[in-house]
Formats: sequence, structure tokens, C-alpha cells
Amino acid sequence: MPTHQPAAEAAPLPVEASAAQGPPFLREIRMISATDGWIVASHGVTYHWNGVYWHRLPPIPGVGDLNGLSVVNANDVWAVGNGPGGAVVRWNGSSWQRIPTPQPSSESYQTITMLSAT
Repeated sequence: MPTHQPAAEAAPLPVEASAAQGPPFLREIRMISATDGWIVASHGVTYHWNGVYWHRLPPIPGVGDLNGLSVVNANDVWAVGNGPGGAVVRWNGSSWQRIPTPQPSSESYQTITMLSAT
């Protein structure tokens, strides 16, 4: 008999559908511990797992679909996707920040890999 349930069974994901866009499609998930996980999705939607529940974070202005995700630590999370000039965003522990991209740039990025310098 298992001593715990998988997160997907224990805590449903709060997927609210927008009338204009429909429900978000989940693109990538990264877990860095049992109490810290991230999901990126279409429509610029992101979720954070805190060990108890999935929390939907505020939308990122000017970002379309998010496609790729890389987690260095809880205060250094990167995501890429679609948007004018492509979308690269970074979670700094409290909010998502849009990162400028070199121009001309793709309108869409698919993957990202970030490494810690330490």
C-alpha cells in the first residue's frame, strides 16, 4: 500500500478556461523537489507546486504560448515561448520578468536550458 499519492491524484490542477482562448494546454513540467514544481502552458499560463497544491500565477503580459521551461532553483526559473520577438521570461522568486532578446529574433522559442554558475 503506498504511503503517499502522486501529486496529480492528490491535488487537482486549477485549469480555468478563458472564454476567448479556451483551457490552457500544458507544455512542460519540471519538479526540483517534492515541494517545488513548475508548469508552463499555452496562453502564457504558469503554475507553481508548493508541496500542497498547484497555484496558477498571474499572466505574463505580451507572452503567448509558453513552450519550454528550465529551473535552476526556486528563485531562478526560466521559460520560453511565443510573443513579439519571441518570449523569454524569468521568475525571480516573486514575479515573472520579460527578458529582452537579440533582434532580429524568432517569434517563437521552443526549449531553454539554464545552468547554475555555482
